[in-house]
Amino acid sequence: MKLHPITFAMAFAAGVAACGSEENAAGDAARTTTSQTVAAPPTKLVFANHFELDGGDVHVVFDRSEDGKSSTLLYRDGTQTLSFRGADVQSESTGAGLVVSVFLLRTIDTGSIAFSVLVPRVEVDASSPTGVATTGITTVHEFSVLPRQRPGQLDAYALTPLKGTASRVDRIGPAGR
Repeated sequence: MKLHPITFAMAFAAGVAACGSEENAAGDAARTTTSQTVAAPPTKLVFANHFELDGGDVHVVFDRSEDGKSSTLLYRDGTQTLSFRGADVQSESTGAGLVVSVFLLRTIDTGSIAFSVLVPRVEVDASSPTGVATTGITTVHEFSVLPRQRPGQLDAYALTPLKGTASRVDRIGPAGR
């Protein structure tokens, strides 16, 4: 039986190492003309907790806290920049994912405007961000202190496609980063 020279060299190096002569095995392996590719160890994936999203004139930065009580959301559009923290950031886990909502405008007599973002579950390499795509929903809630004269829809929705990145940000202390 004739062995291919590369196969023979590998078998020889393995046999020498098995006999306890590591020095000889290292020397024989160094003299062979083969090269082996060693796979990098698998990267540990973690869940993202920091999202930077853009769509149209809307820019959103959402930081999810571990306890869900101290999350923050920065909302910016063509006319305003608003920052929300803690109880002002409402989160609800749904079958579609995490829905995060804030009120952009609240009045006692004409209704409100809310912005919600559907935050996907994202696993990331702890050292680099990952691209994401999702949807932002601006909801206008109509309200009037006067009785309505006709039936009709009281909520109007505008969808904004959002793209950006998700990453893992480790926080130091309870105040965040």
